Amino acid sequence: MAEDNADRKSGEENGADGKKGRGTVFMVILGILLIAGGIGTGLILGQRSRPVVDVPRKDPETPLIVSFEDLYVNIAETKATRVLKLTVVLELSEEKLITPLEAHRAIIRDLISEAASHMTIDELEGRNGRSILKREIKNRVNDLVRDRMAGAVVDVYFSDFLIQ
Repeated sequence: MAEDNADRKSGEENGADGKKGRGTVFMVILGILLIAGGIGTGLILGQRSRPVVDVPRKDPETPLIVSFEDLYVNIAETKATRVLKLTVVLELSEEKLITPLEAHRAIIRDLISEAASHMTIDELEGRNGRSILKREIKNRVNDLVRDRMAGAVVDVYFSDFLIQ
């Protein structure tokens, strides 16, 4: 009987140790899974719930522009059968240039008309036709400005460009 009691005690100790060992392993695995699940959930939800932050942007300066009325120009080498309709907008470097340009509006319209009327239909419809005409208008107006007032034309825009 003493041996039976000794066997039971050693069996209970081994069984308790075996259950403790399995329980510890189970708890460690469960802890790792919970931590991994928490991290994964945090990453997924963190990506979805990030608030969109508007980066404050500096308001771009309003460009200084002078617009001209529609111009109808006969296209070169078409015997007046083809017409170019243009609406030109000039972007200026300085605000003080607006008033003098307004005063010279008729001269500038003539410069624009002259530049456009010297271009052929092939030049106007070509790959760089508009760019060439813009550059020509810019150069001619800047030549006028340079002689009479401070500032310059920065860019030329066409709000209408129609070949008929």
